[in-house]
Amino acid sequence: MTTELEKTERELSPKELAFCEFYTALGSDTCGNGTASAKQAGYSQPHNAAWKMLQRPVIRAEIRRIHGQNMDRHIINPERILYELE
Repeated sequence: MTTELEKTERELSPKELAFCEFYTALGSDTCGNGTASAKQAGYSQPHNAAWKMLQRPVIRAEIRRIHGQNMDRHIINPERILYELE
């Protein structure tokens, strides 16, 4: 049985994956900005491309996956602080 992540990676082109990375890049001008993300990913009509991509469930799933990874890396708790100090 194919996992959702394997299905997502197989269905997205390198340009679509780049869009997702730019869209979820914390602290950048492209974070949460579909048009800017599409432009950085190399789309010739970024506004249209962003709108179309954000309608696709597989793109939204990839954005959620990356966003979750970003949040996991930025969560600070006592265990993480102790681990980092070791």
